[in-house]
Order: sequence, then C-alpha cells, then structure tokens
Amino acid sequence: MSEFGGINLDQDIKSLPGIAETPWGIVKCGTGNAVIVGPGNYDDLRVHCVILAVGPISPTRDEVFEENDEDSLHYTTVMMRSCIRSSFILAKHSQVQSIAFPTLTTKIGSPSYESTLLTNLKLLVDEAKFSDLNTLHIVASSEEESRRIVEMALTMGLAMSE
Repeated sequence: MSEFGGINLDQDIKSLPGIAETPWGIVKCGTGNAVIVGPGNYDDLRVHCVILAVGPISPTRDEVFEENDEDSLHYTTVMMRSCIRSSFILAKHSQVQSIAFPTLTTKIGSPSYESTLLTNLKLLVDEAKFSDLNTLHIVASSEEESRRIVEMALTMGLAMSE
C-alpha cells in the first residue's frame, strides 16, 4: 500500500508512535486494533485517509492453520472481528463514509483458506450493519479470490454492485 500511497503516506505512517518492537520491526498498533492517518494526499490510492489495522498472525508466522485447529481458528476470528470493529469505529469518528477492506485470510491453498475467507466475509458484513458507512468495498487478492467471495456473498443472499 505504501507504494501506491507515495511519500506522503509513508511519512504519515512513520510519524505514528511505535508501541513495540517485533520480529517485523516497530509496530504502530497491536493485533486486533487500528490506527488512522490523514487527511492527506496519497497519490494513486485516491483517498484522503488510510486506516491501518493489524490482523491476526499465526504463531509460526506462516499463515497456515489446519482446518481442525479450533484454537487458532477461534483466535483468528476474534482478532479479525476486533480489527474490523476498530477500523469501523475510526471511520465513524473520522466521518469516513466509504471504506475498502482487503480480504485478510490464511495462506492461499492452506487447509483453512476457504473457511477463514468465509468467516471474514461474514464478519465484515456483520460489523458493517452497525456502522455509519454508505459503502463497503471488499478487495480481493486475485481474480480467483474475487470469484470465490462473490459466490460466498450470493450464497449468503447479499446484493452485489459493480
């Protein structure tokens, strides 16, 4: 995202206070939480604010869970709900009316990929119902993932827009 947001987004993110040192570097917010930067001019993103949320990371940092690993899948669900809810709360307080959310899921092809994709779609829909958003965009990582999400959404009875 930094690549598309340009130097202004990069500087705004770097200006956030760090809260902890991790194997990935200094973090700006904890797992399940979100922070917002902006308003600003973020080049190709064509947005004025960016909400950065930290989704769950597997203990082995490989984003792979077995389908029957109930503890890890429960942790993922709880942290994703918190992440989404934190993002929507920030959007409300910042008077943001449209938000785009990437599909945060386990590794493509992993045993739990389909179930976490569906779980996170349901979480987004559930949390959006209680938000002040006019529009929720779900951003897939590939055309195949987009196709899967559309199928899941239609099965859930959701309406699609182009």
